Amino acid sequence: MQSKTAFILLGLIKETPMNPYEIIKVLNFLNISKWTSISPSSVYMTIKTLEKKGLIDGRKEKEGAMPEKTVYSITIKGETSFLEMLASSLKSDLMDAVKFNLASLFICHLDRSKVLELLDTRLSSIQKEKVITAEALSEYRSIPDIPEYSFISLHRNIRLLETEYAVTQDFIQFIKASDRWNYFLTMNE
Repeated sequence: MQSKTAFILLGLIKETPMNPYEIIKVLNFLNISKWTSISPSSVYMTIKTLEKKGLIDGRKEKEGAMPEKTVYSITIKGETSFLEMLASSLKSDLMDAVKFNLASLFICHLDRSKVLELLDTRLSSIQKEKVITAEALSEYRSIPDIPEYSFISLHRNIRLLETEYAVTQDFIQFIKASDRWNYFLTMNE
């Protein structure tokens, strides 16, 4: 499993080949730093790591009097890794809102029917987790002399799961109702 930074970079490069400076501009435009910790230096380090792993390839380009730059493209291995991470982030990681938010940026890289299938799986997982958490809460409450405030994390998780379930249902309805299914950056179909 790759880091969130690697996931974002692979998703952006999958949409269109980019150099690190262009990637940083897109990340700034999207305010990604509000969602997750990602700095310009981590972009450059992650690009080197992805290239070493064979997930992206760099090619040198020179335009006019501008300095030479390296533009990166995703490899077949990189695309496979990215799509696996994307699918995993949509159907699982129930309490990791950042992963889910990042994955939602790139859903167009999967078939719409596959996304709906993954989100249905997510709904089932959320419901199962809510039942397990509610049962644990009920069991702990039956133990005498445990103060009520000690259950707040379980109660909080139940509320978060309820919200996550509702948001996932909204997301499914949006996908079903939308006639657009294109890349968010390049607007390619």
